[in-house]
Amino acid sequence: MVRGADEFSNLRKLDEPRKDRDEIEVMNKLLSSDVKLSILELFHSNPGLIDRLEGVALRIGRMTSEIERDVADLLELGILRRKKLGTSEAIYFDLTRDAQIQQIIAERITGGIE
Repeated sequence: MVRGADEFSNLRKLDEPRKDRDEIEVMNKLLSSDVKLSILELFHSNPGLIDRLEGVALRIGRMTSEIERDVADLLELGILRRKKLGTSEAIYFDLTRDAQIQQIIAERITGGIE
């Protein structure tokens, strides 16, 4: 059986609530703490920065243990990435993913929330 354009359109509409939930989850995870905002400010001001977790904590005036969960969230969102440096692991900013998330937020804001 060949599906018509209307059927595909209806299938896309079924995915819209899930897309909305995913976008809201991204926004909530992204904006859920002052620490995340400090980390994002650091990397936006220094987009080429590659540093260990301890270095990032020091740069924003926090203890490593205070930023671990927030860094994990940003890694999960793909805004931060991991990189092996010798025996250490560093984190860095993914500009492409950040731009994608900024686009999601911009569309959400300009599209309004029903």
